Amino acid sequence: DPTYSPVIETLFAITPILAIIVFLVIAFRRILSWKAGNFESLPAEPNRTRTIFHSYQGLLLETAQAADEAINAAAHLPEADSKSPMVTLSRFPGVEFLMVLQPDDEKTFDARGLENPQPVAGWSRQAMDRFRALGDRLQAGPLQHVEGVGRQRNVALASHQHLDFCVGWKHSLSVSEIRESMKKLLALWVS
Repeated sequence: DPTYSPVIETLFAITPILAIIVFLVIAFRRILSWKAGNFESLPAEPNRTRTIFHSYQGLLLETAQAADEAINAAAHLPEADSKSPMVTLSRFPGVEFLMVLQPDDEKTFDARGLENPQPVAGWSRQAMDRFRALGDRLQAGPLQHVEGVGRQRNVALASHQHLDFCVGWKHSLSVSEIRESMKKLLALWVS
């Protein structure tokens, strides 16, 4: 298959045995994608070095499981509207994840880029509530935005158009880059 040849060539340059194994597994999976056919199990050739150490039953089960998981994942994906602001903003340069929350409704939020968004939603709500309370206590005015810098990722919280935003940014961005990017991201939400 031409789509796999650059991968196989690169692997072959690094380690020929690994390239052969990867090629055989890919070939095996491609054969299993055929809609009809027969196969038979023959004894090993005595003069040939064994390169596959999985049983064909194991390969069959692995492939069937991977196919089932792919079908289930595709069936449970939400309809991705490419014109949705969430889709557009989640592709913004530097964004690792994006969450938009309704401040008045603890159960309503939309997220992209998070495998398990509920804990992040809970943390975001709690942080926004606490920063709002601190702003009230200090008479600092309404909360606009807060940036947090960490070793693995940076996070920005903002309130905009009666919505709360929690955005995960790449850790390589500085606070000023995050602040500027956040302004641009929120401006895109409006448009």
